[in-house]
Amino acid sequence: GYAHAENLSDQEIGEILKTVNNAEIDAAKTAKSRATNSEIKQFAKDMESAHENNNKEAKKVFKKADINPKSNDIAKNLKKNENF
Repeated sequence: GYAHAENLSDQEIGEILKTVNNAEIDAAKTAKSRATNSEIKQFAKDMESAHENNNKEAKKVFKKADINPKSNDIAKNLKKNENF
């Protein structure tokens, strides 16, 4: 868990959601390019598509709720720890 996660604003949560989805998209792209098994490649393709759709839906929700994702330490740490 992350310290002070209970004190996050909606804007900060939005940024974390974007960051996690983008990390999943990057992981899927890596898997698609490196995997040799066709089932793994298909799963990665499906995963990439699902998380791209998540990002599209999140943008709609953020716009409707007038939320502008805001950078924060949790999102920054998640980005820093991506190893793809």
